[in-house]
Amino acid sequence: MTTKLRNAKKWLEEMQFTPEKIVLTYPDGEKQGLRVDTDYEGPYPGNDVFQIHNMIRSHISRHYRNSLSVESRGHYTAVFIIEQ
Repeated sequence: MTTKLRNAKKWLEEMQFTPEKIVLTYPDGEKQGLRVDTDYEGPYPGNDVFQIHNMIRSHISRHYRNSLSVESRGHYTAVFIIEQ
């Protein structure tokens, strides 16, 4: 895990999230990342889920613009933070 990914994990833990280490396989090789669970109750995500996703996305893009990317997965049930 890179230093920037470790720093992002530390920030997420300080914000009371529990990031899990993941490895994604792409045609050009494997990339490491973090998965943050943002599961919700009911058929549609609530406003709080969108706020969480936006908060994580803005922090990562502000501090790790050139090294990490953020993807919402599974109809907003998780956020993936992936090395570029």
